[in-house]
Amino acid sequence: MRAARKAFTYVEAVLSILIFGILAAIILPHFVKEGFLGSLSLRAATTEITSDIRYTRQLAITNAGHYLIKFDFSAKEYKIYKDSIAPQNQTGQTKQISSQINCSGTDQFDFYSLGNCTFLGTGLLLSQGTSQNRVSAETTTGVVVVEKVS
Repeated sequence: MRAARKAFTYVEAVLSILIFGILAAIILPHFVKEGFLGSLSLRAATTEITSDIRYTRQLAITNAGHYLIKFDFSAKEYKIYKDSIAPQNQTGQTKQISSQINCSGTDQFDFYSLGNCTFLGTGLLLSQGTSQNRVSAETTTGVVVVEKVS
């Protein structure tokens, strides 16, 4: 006698794939909009920008000079400069901000040799859908602070 084989038939495999496809089609749009994946792109943008602001501060401390990071909200980009905003003073590459992220608020952070910072306003506001993060810096220490607004 032959032993019974335990395996899926072709029909069972196709039905399983079909059910998973239908479930994915129903559930995935809820993740993409303002849900899970949307919050990931806002979090990634906030992390990258925060890292670059901290890098600007570190440049000022390491090189004992004045460095600034300037945001262009309409072009969705930012640049790091030494001393002043002039093309020849740009340090590194121009960084792009995701087209899915809205930016407003403080458009420039200035760091000095002791790590201290000056900027106007309450900080850089990054948003996507209903989620918002604010990036600012302590003026006396230059420590970069991120807070979830909503």
